[in-house]
Amino acid sequence: MCARGVPLLTHALLALVAATAAASPASRTAAEDEPGTHRALPAEASERCGGELRCLDDRPVLAPPGPYQLSFEGGVAIGFFYATHGVARVNFGRRFWDRLEVEATFQLGLGDGMLSLAESARAGVLLHISRRVELFLGWRVGYAHVHVDLQATSLWLGALWVALLAEVRIALTRSKVLRFAPIVATGYWNEIWGFTLDPSLGLGFRF
Repeated sequence: MCARGVPLLTHALLALVAATAAASPASRTAAEDEPGTHRALPAEASERCGGELRCLDDRPVLAPPGPYQLSFEGGVAIGFFYATHGVARVNFGRRFWDRLEVEATFQLGLGDGMLSLAESARAGVLLHISRRVELFLGWRVGYAHVHVDLQATSLWLGALWVALLAEVRIALTRSKVLRFAPIVATGYWNEIWGFTLDPSLGLGFRF
């Protein structure tokens, strides 16, 4: 009876030792550090990481999957020696090294007795204010085709234009970015200068 009880007691002790080792902090740490596993963050850290449990190192929480961005903007161009009109834009851009950005823009403008179609190129630098906020500083150069209705006739005019702009970008999700440009100063040249201030608001999609 005693001979048979010894193996049973030995197996029970071995099972207890294995269970204790599996529950120990060192064992959990080793298991969590294995490739493909991630530690659960405390509630406070998870909150700082935007609710994502895989906020690692200094990588942006809402890092986009790629360097491209398609955006849509609307605003108003307040004219000085130029007609005030509403503006809608479509932009397609690419960033380099997460610091520089170039964009191609098509712009439609509608005002009292006028229609404008413009294409332009934009370039500038990106300043990372925080994990979710960026500031874009740059310039835009393009050409505008303007149709003007006069009392007796209507005609098309052309104008070169250049703009200096500052734009705030706020990441809403991994791919959606709110774009707000409170300061955009634009000059149009067609033998004389005309100027506009062009605040705008838009939404960008990064991929």
